[in-house]
Amino acid sequence: MDLNLQRGSSLLIQQFTALLKKNFLLSWRNKRETFLPLFSSLFLLSLMDKTMFGGIGPTLFLAISMFGFDFQISSFIKEKELKLRQAMWMMGLYDSAYWLSWLTWEGIMALVSSLSIILFGMMLQFDFFLNNSFLVVFLLFFLFQLSMVGFAFMLSSFITKSSSFTTIVMIIGFPYNDNFADFYRIIWSLCPPNLLAGALRLLADATSTPQDQGISWSRRAECAPNDLECVITINDIYIWLTATFFLWFLVAIYFDNGKDAKKVEEGGICSCIGSVPSLEHITPDDEDVLQEKIIIKE
Repeated sequence: MDLNLQRGSSLLIQQFTALLKKNFLLSWRNKRETFLPLFSSLFLLSLMDKTMFGGIGPTLFLAISMFGFDFQISSFIKEKELKLRQAMWMMGLYDSAYWLSWLTWEGIMALVSSLSIILFGMMLQFDFFLNNSFLVVFLLFFLFQLSMVGFAFMLSSFITKSSSFTTIVMIIGFPYNDNFADFYRIIWSLCPPNLLAGALRLLADATSTPQDQGISWSRRAECAPNDLECVITINDIYIWLTATFFLWFLVAIYFDNGKDAKKVEEGGICSCIGSVPSLEHITPDDEDVLQEKIIIKE
């Protein structure tokens, strides 16, 4: 009776809550990695003159946004190194609770980080944040960091040691112009940092002078001001960031389940819903054990 009560949605919620607390405690223990992405934007922006923003601003914000990515993927890999998830799974952990707890926590961190970047930029009176719509800039940073969560999940499936991980960021804007075919732009857009670099360039060009009005929410699907080629819009980048998040997240689940043949047999390609072994598989065969079980029930 007790076992059956613990295998429903109540167990899923209990596991999700416990894992969310675990993620919070890990982040609190690593305060430096947790708060570095939140306050690095304030420090770096305070050192930069407004006249320099148009040149190095996009590169700077891409670097700031990547700080959280380092901590994300390091946390995933360390958890694999310590075999914490395998131990929890052997004790009946639902895969859905595991993935949902990570997505929820990283979503909260992406929300806080995105808001801090924008508020610090507005506080320091940069035209990039004052003239462009608050919602346009916020959604860009939030969707980018959310897409990087899926990207980190995917990369962690192939990396076994945290010491072997090194972040490499390249900012090259050549695919987003008329000189290259759509095929090359599609391949280039599968990497979220490239999308952010393109969006930051559009937003920076739209506020290159104090007189520029920037990009409003109602004009997000139109060609950006001062963008003569108009190969991609801010709305297109939103769609790409959302699509890459789901793409890399599903790829991560596929490879994660593919590394455990037993889990694949029980749950197919995705064993997110029923990862707990069925009770029939753990029924004891020994007569003494069965007799002892009957006595305990009585």
